[in-house]
Amino acid sequence: MVVHLIAQTNVSRYGGKSKIIPISIDTFKQMITKAYKSNTKPTAKMIRDFLQDAYCLVESCNDENQWYTSVKSLAENWLS
Repeated sequence: MVVHLIAQTNVSRYGGKSKIIPISIDTFKQMITKAYKSNTKPTAKMIRDFLQDAYCLVESCNDENQWYTSVKSLAENWLS
């Protein structure tokens, strides 16, 4: 997956590193459903923190598969 490489490389068009999060549509739908059903509604800060945490995971992952799995796990535990 090129996303792992792009996330670690300066992209002149973006003026730095791009911020792409590897998440499937199904996982995203699960997050939205969980947020809808949760007693604690996510704030803009909570969503931004999730995205920042997901993006920062790239630093500790060896490849795109590990990063994808880590982001998926983070998403599945969101609002828990």
